[in-house]
Amino acid sequence: MLSIINIVVTGLLFSLVVYYTDSLWCVFMMHTAWNYTQNIIFGLPNSGIVSSFSIFKLDAASAMDSFAYNAGFGIEGTIVADLVLILAAAAVYVWGSRREKRTKTA
Repeated sequence: MLSIINIVVTGLLFSLVVYYTDSLWCVFMMHTAWNYTQNIIFGLPNSGIVSSFSIFKLDAASAMDSFAYNAGFGIEGTIVADLVLILAAAAVYVWGSRREKRTKTA
C-alpha cells in the first residue's frame, strides 16, 4: 500500500514541477538523480530491482523491513519516503504559488 501511495504522490510532485516550471527537463533530472542515487551510489533496490554495480553494496539477502526500508520494494515502499514526497510536493506548491503571484503583479 505504501508503494502505491509513493507512486501517486510522486506523480503529483512531478506534475506540480512541470506545471510551475513549464518544462519536463526538471522532472527528467529529478527522476534520473533519484534512480542514480538509489541504485548506483547506495546499491538499494529501485522498484524492487537491485543493481549489479554500486559504490556501496546492499546485501539484499540479509535486508530487513523497517520504517525506512522495505526489503521487497526498497526505500520507495516506506512511510519515510511517502512523508518526504508529501513535504516536497507541498514545498513545490508553495514555491510555485508565490512565484505565480510575483509574475502576475510584475
